[in-house]
Amino acid sequence: MSALILGPVVFQGFEIPERLTLGGEQSLVIHRLPGGARVVDAMGADDTDISWSGLLTGPDALERARVLDSLRITGAALLLAGAPVIRTVLIASLELHHIGPWWVEYRIRCTPLSPSLDELVLDVVASALAVVSDADLDRAGTGLASADLAVNLAAAASLADLAGRRVPIGGVG
Repeated sequence: MSALILGPVVFQGFEIPERLTLGGEQSLVIHRLPGGARVVDAMGADDTDISWSGLLTGPDALERARVLDSLRITGAALLLAGAPVIRTVLIASLELHHIGPWWVEYRIRCTPLSPSLDELVLDVVASALAVVSDADLDRAGTGLASADLAVNLAAAASLADLAGRRVPIGGVG
């Protein structure tokens, strides 16, 4: 992953976590019948919180830590975009440890909101971009030859922002 974007904050270089906690459970309702039989109803995905930790670096590390904390305080819905994930999330918890003027250690946990159709489409696009990036395929002639995955994810984030501002076409919104 060449970048991880959370709302207005871009994590790059050493700031990118070594791992992201993803996944979840399937919500199940189990009906136990006489004689030991069971009927299991799958009720849908129950996504786990997405969490990671890292180190903010550079002359603006403390300022970006403050931005993350203000986003936590306001409870704003944010786009989280990186090679393995594109989701709308809320910052559920944030720990900041000021190490020095250019170093802030952080631990963050985000609660995913139910994915919209737009996010599902963007997730497919991000997965495709990740496969192309990981495979290091010859992309000459595709318009992606010199594009970096972070740029593509930033574009996906912009598309998600625009998708949230739908414009009616022909009177149908």
